[in-house]
Amino acid sequence: MKPVLFALLLSLQWVAGAAQAHQLDPAFLGLREFAPNRFAVTWKLSVEGGLANVLAPEFPAACEVDGDVRSRMDVRVRILHGTLACREPLPGQRIAIEGLPATHTDALLHVEYLAGDMFDARLTPAVPAIVIGKPNSAGQVAMQYLLLGIQHIIEGIDHLLFVLGLFIVVVGYRRLLWTVTAFTLAHTLTLATAVLGWIRLPAAPVEVGIALSILLLAVEATRPAAASVTQRQPWASAFTFGLLHGLGFAGALLDIGLPARSLGIALAAFNAGVEIGQLMFIAVLLCFVLLLRRLAPAGARSFRVSAAYLMGPVAVFWILQRSILLW
Repeated sequence: MKPVLFALLLSLQWVAGAAQAHQLDPAFLGLREFAPNRFAVTWKLSVEGGLANVLAPEFPAACEVDGDVRSRMDVRVRILHGTLACREPLPGQRIAIEGLPATHTDALLHVEYLAGDMFDARLTPAVPAIVIGKPNSAGQVAMQYLLLGIQHIIEGIDHLLFVLGLFIVVVGYRRLLWTVTAFTLAHTLTLATAVLGWIRLPAAPVEVGIALSILLLAVEATRPAAASVTQRQPWASAFTFGLLHGLGFAGALLDIGLPARSLGIALAAFNAGVEIGQLMFIAVLLCFVLLLRRLAPAGARSFRVSAAYLMGPVAVFWILQRSILLW
């Protein structure tokens, strides 16, 4: 019973962290030039964790908001639209995100000029301001979204728990490799189709489905292999639920915005970042289990059951929490 009780205590800590997970969603500030030195402004940020009351763009002194600012809600994101009029060209001027140093989130800045040139930057609590520079190269855009993909998977507790479920259900490194590959192919497919607008589902049922997939893996991990379809054919379950997780990745990516002229590069880099994050997490799990086998063999034998009892309560909590959004 000790491993079970310990796992339940850990699960409570995970639930507390999970409830605040979306505080780390990046904000997005987009500036699209539609006339000389006049920009259409889009400001997106998560309303969870009170970020909407903390963060605000700080525009250059030579610029001012012209006209009314329109606001709307899209699931958990507040979106503001307005017009920015500048007396001088934007390159060489400073833009900051007020309140960013007091948070644990980032902000993406995307500037698109009349000629089609673009400038992208990632503002962080340590670097909350930047001077607008030369247009970005394709490599710079790719690196920005690669890091964003890694950040999203590492901070996405629900996706990490699903990967943990695959890790404890699948027996054998080769089968684990094929299973993770199936998961990758599936979420790559729905991520691309959703971002391109070919399919679109509301966020609430997608997130409930992701929580259900975690609960299913937790239950399957406690069953004998002969009675578990997931243990006999893990790649089938990984592919099926990977389609759902891809929609979750797409929702996060659409919330923060994508550069229209570098859509393919940003999408590919983000997906590559997600894969790197997954592989990093699996590598940590492997090292942990190997170390546990050496230092505490009894703990290694109970790891699978303890992990399942960790996943189960958290998944049930998410199902109940996210189901409220369906009503």
